[in-house]
Amino acid sequence: DAYRVFDDESFLTLAVQNAHFIKDKFLVSEQLMHSYKNGETKIQGFLEDYAALIDAYINLYQATFDEIWLHYAEKLALYAYQNFWDDEDELFFFTDKNAEELIARKKEIFDNVVPSSNSIMARNLYTLGLILEREDFLDLSKLMLSKMKNLLLKNVDYLTNWACLATQMLSKTPEIAIV
Repeated sequence: DAYRVFDDESFLTLAVQNAHFIKDKFLVSEQLMHSYKNGETKIQGFLEDYAALIDAYINLYQATFDEIWLHYAEKLALYAYQNFWDDEDELFFFTDKNAEELIARKKEIFDNVVPSSNSIMARNLYTLGLILEREDFLDLSKLMLSKMKNLLLKNVDYLTNWACLATQMLSKTPEIAIV
């Protein structure tokens, strides 16, 4: 974001370095880890980790047009769907199905200072769906947003990122193809 706003190459260089560091140190067998210290990763990633990294990789792709970041975003989104998705509620759990077993697996849906992991994932799926022409991602995003419709109509105060997604879906997204 800083690179886009200030057009300072040093921000983009730092972003690419950080993206490589996360890819090389935090991704273990296609699974994202939550923390890294002294050469060691600990704790399986939570949905917010996947959502934020997918968002970062999408943004990095849009800044560099290096497709590697788009492919990593897609792979992470597929992993999240396979390991966090709840078929019953049609939203994502906060924890991986392969993580340490908890008494209950919760879902984070309300946006606060930081948007909820589900709202970020819904926006990620929408953006990836448009860029990659993946109807399955677009459909998932629409399904997730439809689950929030009643809450959005009653009180948008804690659903601002969901409201942004609804606005994106209602207005045409300009697409520019550079060949």
